[in-house]
Amino acid sequence: MLAPHYFKLVGGEPLLHPALDDCLSIARRINIAPVVSVTTNGFLLPRASEQFWQQVQALTISLYPSPSLPAETVAFIEQRATERAIPINWKRQDQFVDMDLETQRTDTTVTQDIYNDCWLRERCHIVSHGRFYTCTRPPHFEVFFGNKRSFCEDGISLEAAPDLADRLLLYLQRTKPLQACSFCRGGNATVRPHRQMAPSEIRATRDLRRQ
Repeated sequence: MLAPHYFKLVGGEPLLHPALDDCLSIARRINIAPVVSVTTNGFLLPRASEQFWQQVQALTISLYPSPSLPAETVAFIEQRATERAIPINWKRQDQFVDMDLETQRTDTTVTQDIYNDCWLRERCHIVSHGRFYTCTRPPHFEVFFGNKRSFCEDGISLEAAPDLADRLLLYLQRTKPLQACSFCRGGNATVRPHRQMAPSEIRATRDLRRQ
């Protein structure tokens, strides 16, 4: 039986999505998992609808050194969560794992070792555009490289079919690395201190990687 314990709505920033409340309602209605959770930086939680607070069952809030979450926002979140008995995981994000490679790795042995040791493929599954991925990297790299590379074959279509459960199980048990693994240092890569990039720096980095 394929059954997740948690269903997490993540981003980017999920509170920017106009259909977040609908996503929560659907996830609860179909009992996709015992706990439906949202991972957010918390800044927009004071604007969240009453429907949001009725549907969400757990929160993970990423705390960044800059900009820091205002004390009044923290107090508001704790009050609303207490009222609804919603557990909060306050997750301090002082560092980021430096996973992404700018160019594809050609050493297949290194890529295989990274795949074998990577915890992301066991804990960070994702659904994107009707496909299920055992890792968040393939859909991330679609955006990372400006859709100039396709990583859809790293996932499996969720189109209804009698053999879907069997194909999902085989996919989860695969020993062959994903294509995205050759662009990644893995979940155990080195970390770097968190810093806030200027918009011009973000644009320059994005344009360089999409050349």
